[in-house]
Formats: sequence, structure tokens, C-alpha cells
Amino acid sequence: MTRDNYRFYNKIVERNNKLNINYKRGEKDTLSNFFNNTSVAFDLLLLVETEAEEITLKYHARKNYIINLVSSIEQFFKQLVKYDLTEYNHNIRELLKDKISLWEASKLFTEKKLKPHDIIANYYSFQNLDEIDRIISLIVSKKFLKFIGEYDSGNLRSIYEDKKINSYKLNKDYPEWRNDISELFNLRHNFVHHFSYKERISYNKLNRMTDSLHYIIMVIYIVIIDNEI
Repeated sequence: MTRDNYRFYNKIVERNNKLNINYKRGEKDTLSNFFNNTSVAFDLLLLVETEAEEITLKYHARKNYIINLVSSIEQFFKQLVKYDLTEYNHNIRELLKDKISLWEASKLFTEKKLKPHDIIANYYSFQNLDEIDRIISLIVSKKFLKFIGEYDSGNLRSIYEDKKINSYKLNKDYPEWRNDISELFNLRHNFVHHFSYKERISYNKLNRMTDSLHYIIMVIYIVIIDNEI
């Protein structure tokens, strides 16, 4: 096993173990984990927004909230691939093209009992909307975000209440939804990698984007759980 392949192998195993631990700590439900993580982060933001007087503190709180929010989005899609998309095996070979030796393959798939979806969830980055779309589109053999954008939520029932969800189509009723999520990803990238403090976002806009994001995530989860895709 080469040094680079050894690092690759250990990285996949380490990430997979962490994902299992994080999943067990939560509700054992990908959607509940997402809401639990984001609600705590939002509570902290709300505390600063209501109690702090200095605008600089509020800007920093919003920055930290965006970082936490995007991390929760990434975790959501990783868990979605690992735990909720295991019945979908379309085109996953396209996502597993990295060449490894037979010895490495035997260790990955027998000793550590990693499945293809485990490797995909932990090998790829889910911090870019286009990459998320590419990965899940290959797995489900359908243009994923295009389908979600055109899907009528009136076909769904709430997973928490036995009632119909109001009819709503993202592309029609919230046409900027993809741009808003991409903006969150870009802001997070600038905050983390470039230590940028020039970007400013209002609390009202962030609050609106959070509400919309929660709705988008819920629809994505229910569509997959109900095998609507």
C-alpha cells in the first residue's frame, strides 16, 4: 500500500467512524439531526441579535451561524447518501473510479465493512451545490435538483403530522432558492478560508434564508424517504 493510498484509506475509515458516531448521538434520523444542529446554532444567533448592542458582534454572530449552517447542510447530505440512499445504486461506479489494489479493496470492504455509499459519503465534498447535485443525480439516475425544484410539495404528507403539506414548487414560488444556498456556501468559504469580514448579510435576510432552507431540506428528505424520486 503506497503512502498516499494508505492516507486515503485511513481518511475514509476515520470519517466514516465519525459519521456513525454523530448519527448515533442524534435522533437516528437524518432530518432530525439537521434540525437539531441548526436550531442550536440559530438560538445562539438570536441571543446575540437581541442582547448585543454592538453591530460588530452581530456580524460575527451571523458569520459563525453561516459556518455552522453550511456544516449542517454538508452533514445532512453525507448522512442522506450513507443512510437513506442505499437502495439507489444507479451509476455509483462513476463515483468510485479511483484505482486501489486488491489488498486495499479487501480491507475496505471486508475488514472495515465499508459499503460503496459509505465511501461516497466520506470521500466527496458536499460544500458545493453543483457537486451535491452531480453526486446525488448519479446515484438516483435523475437530475436531482431539477426534480426537487419542479416537485409539487402538495403530493407529500408531513412526516410529523398526518396532514397534507401546502402545494408549493420551489422553481415557481421561490425561484432564487438555488442562488440563496449557493450564496451561503460562498459566504462560508470566504469566512473560513479567506478570513473575510467584508461580506455583510442582514439578520432578516438570514432568517428568511434559514426558513426557506429548512423547507427545502424537509422536502428533499421526504421525497427520498417516500421513494418519490
